[in-house]
Amino acid sequence: MRRLVAGGISTTLVLAAAAALAPCKKPEEPTVHQVSISGTALPLTITPDTLEVLRRDEVQWSHATADSIIVFLEDAYADPAQVRAAKGQTATTKIKRNAPYRRYKYAVGVFAGDSSAIQDPEIIVKPR
Repeated sequence: MRRLVAGGISTTLVLAAAAALAPCKKPEEPTVHQVSISGTALPLTITPDTLEVLRRDEVQWSHATADSIIVFLEDAYADPAQVRAAKGQTATTKIKRNAPYRRYKYAVGVFAGDSSAIQDPEIIVKPR
């Protein structure tokens, strides 16, 4: 009976050591998503209009000719939740590690001279 118990313990130790030495799955690197905005009056052209992202991804918005842009997102999934960019710059945010999986509306504001426009595309946070 002692041999059986001792054999079981040594088998368990060997399996535990093998598991500890097995290569760990490396987490996927976050993706950087580019969102292009054009136009200064409604309807704006936002490409892509519906953006699918994963937790920890980064999103960058840009407009080639506007004086500035502002993007309003929800605090529940984006950090920071409000980002701005001047002409020729990008507005950047990251999707939070614990962002709830769902579809969200967000707002994009474009300012050029005396005109401004605001539109509300969608962002979908999907499981990794």
